[in-house]
Amino acid sequence: RVGDLVDDALERAVTPPDPGDRIPTGFADLDTLTSGGLRPGRMVVVGARPGVGKTLFGTGLARAAAIKGGLPTL
Repeated sequence: RVGDLVDDALERAVTPPDPGDRIPTGFADLDTLTSGGLRPGRMVVVGARPGVGKTLFGTGLARAAAIKGGLPTL
């Protein structure tokens, strides 16, 4: 039901996120903006013009997830 979906969304909106369930990005400012890192199970799309560092950024995210988060990465 739509009402149940709204109730769930409101509950998530008012419940502070637990930084322990986040994946650190390796970028302090981004971790602060995202309440401790990226949420597991979510897809992140990074878009920009060619040659501006998308691959380097993604590599940095994977490295931080592996080293700081102790998560397997590929």
